[in-house]
Amino acid sequence: MRIHSLSAEQALASLNNSADGLDATEAARRLAEYGANHLEEVERQHLLLRFAQEFTHFFALILWIGALLAFVAEHFDPGQGMARLGVAIVGVVIINGIFSFWREYKAERAVEALRQLLPQKVRALRAVNDAPALKTADIGIAMGISGTDVAKEAADLILLDDNFASIVAAIEEGRAVFENIRKFLTYMPSSNTPELVPYLAFVPLRIPLPLTIIQILAVDLGTDMLPALALGAEKPDPAVMQRPPRAPNERLLSWGLIARAYLFLGVLEAVAAMLAIFYVLDAACWPYGQLLGRFDPVCLQATSACLATIVVMQVINVFLCRHPRRSLLACGFGGNGYLWLGIVAELAVIVLILYTPSGNWLFGTAAIGGTTWLLAIACAALMCVLEELRKLLIRQTTGA
Repeated sequence: MRIHSLSAEQALASLNNSADGLDATEAARRLAEYGANHLEEVERQHLLLRFAQEFTHFFALILWIGALLAFVAEHFDPGQGMARLGVAIVGVVIINGIFSFWREYKAERAVEALRQLLPQKVRALRAVNDAPALKTADIGIAMGISGTDVAKEAADLILLDDNFASIVAAIEEGRAVFENIRKFLTYMPSSNTPELVPYLAFVPLRIPLPLTIIQILAVDLGTDMLPALALGAEKPDPAVMQRPPRAPNERLLSWGLIARAYLFLGVLEAVAAMLAIFYVLDAACWPYGQLLGRFDPVCLQATSACLATIVVMQVINVFLCRHPRRSLLACGFGGNGYLWLGIVAELAVIVLILYTPSGNWLFGTAAIGGTTWLLAIACAALMCVLEELRKLLIRQTTGA
């Protein structure tokens, strides 16, 4: 139910209010329950410090250690390709850090712009001359039809249709933008973990290099980009206006979002990617621990299987990221045509990478068999089931 579509009487009833307004007791109760209608300023770190933190967080430190071990291994046993691995790991850390910083910076800029639009107090007045009162409000709102020219001149915002429902619709749109940014920030980092884990497993498990830098870029800047942008075009959740305001200190990039993206969805994708690699190696009767050349057919198929599995997992993941709590069946698969266009483009890109000579040459890939695709699809279905169980547990725990 959207409140701006109701009549005045219905809207007041849905809010447990009346035309006479709230008495002092009820106003105090609601103020204590929901808090004041403002966002507190959060002290932000300097941009250079935040940029440096992208290269010193937990996963980045693991990669730096992995690169150092690779260079040490090259020093003691030269000619085994460890130096190239070390350079590749350093490249991954730098590229991932730059793009992660840029994504978070743009997202915070968008939220800051929304915060600037949220006043601490608003006055919408209809009297003959409201200019003095409008000037004292953070955002003065005048009526476009019945308001005076003086009031319109003093106002910051003019309701052209004299309809307060327009303000509600604007608030709904602002909440939807905030939620869509969070969907984007959940979806994009989910593929970082399956890009990271194979590098960590490369040396201790003595397997061929699972992904190259250009293949990682193909995921981050190619296959993932359009579906992620499509999440930004999601329509507002029908219940978005029924929820109380967010806590003033609630951050866009919360620990819950990070844990879900990196430690749950990302870990499931990483396990699937490693499973695909070992499946191809086992099918080729690869002797465990044998060093393969970068352009060995078995090595190319193993890296291609890892890449394809990440893409398939992300296809399912984009639907899972449409809502943090609601079931996939409740959200449905429609309502956003851009999402399907992004998925079609994503699948077209991975097909071109795996099954065209130019794609094989540029990205260092090879064609994979149908059973590998079936394995990737099965892993994606399992991730879907596990995420649905997680959402169900949260709904039962919170009563949402």
